[in-house]
Amino acid sequence: MNNEVDELLNAEQAIQDLLKELRVLKQQVGGYENATKSLDEVRNSLDKLVEKTSTLAEKTHSAVTVLAKIGTPEIIARTESLKLEVVELSNESGKKLKGINNVTIAGLVISVLSLATTLAILVKLFSH
Repeated sequence: MNNEVDELLNAEQAIQDLLKELRVLKQQVGGYENATKSLDEVRNSLDKLVEKTSTLAEKTHSAVTVLAKIGTPEIIARTESLKLEVVELSNESGKKLKGINNVTIAGLVISVLSLATTLAILVKLFSH
């Protein structure tokens, strides 16, 4: 009878061990499923990145082609031309500003003289 009880206890222990292993396997399978989902998400993100990079490469190629056709000397010449135009406009603006300052100062001088004349006239009128 002891043998039967021992065999029964051993069988129960084996079943418990088997259940533990099955739980571990189930967790591992769940982990593999999560890893698979994560890898799918990464793959989708990489697909989008590759697509955007490809589009950018095409646009960059087009820009480089156009720049090659124009040529570096032409680009530098156009840049220098724009620089000269900006300097010229800046100088013209400075001259116009000086002219405006001169007119403003002349206007202020005339206003001060006019005010002084008006005060002189008022003083003469009220002093009699």
